[in-house]
Amino acid sequence: MVALDRRTGKIFWQTDLPVVRKKRFFSPWVGPMLAGGTLWAVSNDEKLIAVDPSSGNIVGERSIPAKGLQRPIA
Repeated sequence: MVALDRRTGKIFWQTDLPVVRKKRFFSPWVGPMLAGGTLWAVSNDEKLIAVDPSSGNIVGERSIPAKGLQRPIA
């Protein structure tokens, strides 16, 4: 996950997401989405992570009973 300055393209921070099992035709991570001041991402192997948007630090991770999937956007 990477945070960029929208004007200059400068990288503010970069964070490696946890490794997930590869699944054919599916992206390993869905998101991120910003809610409650936290960036959230869901993996295709039932993991949810919380990322601090100001630093890129992973501040939480847990298993969930669902996979993250995203449909193509046209």
